[in-house]
Amino acid sequence: MAAKPSSKAEAWTIFDHIVAVAAPDGEHSNPWILGSDGQPHFRPDYETLALLPGVPLHLREPRQEFLLSYELRRAGFGTDQVWPRPVNPRVLPAPVAAFINSLPVAIRAKAEAHLISDIDPRRYVFFGVHPGKELPEAG
Repeated sequence: MAAKPSSKAEAWTIFDHIVAVAAPDGEHSNPWILGSDGQPHFRPDYETLALLPGVPLHLREPRQEFLLSYELRRAGFGTDQVWPRPVNPRVLPAPVAAFINSLPVAIRAKAEAHLISDIDPRRYVFFGVHPGKELPEAG
């Protein structure tokens, strides 16, 4: 039997669905409108923003960063300029994303697959220390 997804993974699934409905095919509505004074004003997507805070509340997962990332993408920031990204990996520096996008298609697919694969942190050593052991004190 498959393990139940974590509340964090479940939150992302629900969040992704809400955003997909609000931005079909990744096309966000334009939040910039001209006011009666002729000046541009930012108009939040209140309908979507009313739904998003309910996700962590429903799952008892206190994560709200996706609210800001959604509005920043609507405001014109690119997918790789705002974290969390709308796809896995949720955090990926823009230069790394640009590098991956510059790779030939066959290599790019392998690189993308590696980025979103489950990585077992027990296989890696951080700062010369195996996980589960204390880091040396800074001297």
